[in-house]
Amino acid sequence: MIAFDSLNTPTDAYGRFLGYHNTGGGIARGAELRSAVAVMRSLELSGAYTYTDWRQRTPLTPGIWQTYDIPRHQYSFSATERFSPRWTGFFVYTGSTDYLTPIYGQAFRFGGRSRAQAGLSYRRPLSEFHALRLYIRGDNLGNQSYFEDGFRTPGATFTSGTQFEF
Repeated sequence: MIAFDSLNTPTDAYGRFLGYHNTGGGIARGAELRSAVAVMRSLELSGAYTYTDWRQRTPLTPGIWQTYDIPRHQYSFSATERFSPRWTGFFVYTGSTDYLTPIYGQAFRFGGRSRAQAGLSYRRPLSEFHALRLYIRGDNLGNQSYFEDGFRTPGATFTSGTQFEF
C-alpha cells in the first residue's frame, strides 16, 4: 500500500517531510462484475458492481484496519443512445457506500457518493479522418453534497465544448 502523508522519518534520503511512502501492506479481497447489452442497434446499457474488502496488516490509525478512501461497495449504470450517425446521448449513474478518509492523522467516515451525469454530442465529419464534435454535459445532476478525500465536491455543474478529431 502506498500512502501520501508526513513521512515522519529523519532518515529520508531526500530530506522530505511530506510525500509518498510504502506502508505495512495489507490484504485485498473482492469481486468485480460488469455486464453490457445492446438492447437495440442504437442503445447500449451497462452495469457494474465492485465489492472490496481491503485491510491493513498494521492499523493506519489506532484501531482502524480498513484501508482509506476505498468504499466496500461501488456500483454504476450507464445508457448510451446513438440517435443518428451524428447525434449521441448518454446517462451514467455511479454510487458507493461510505468510506474512511484520513484528515490530519484522524480517520473520518464520509457518506457514499451518488452521482448522475448526462450529455449530448454532435459529430460533424470534416474529411475521412477528421471531425468536429460539439458537446454539452451535466454532472452531479442530483446536486448531492458529498466529499472526496475530505473536500466538498461541487454541486451540479454543466460543461460544453468542442473537440477536434484527427
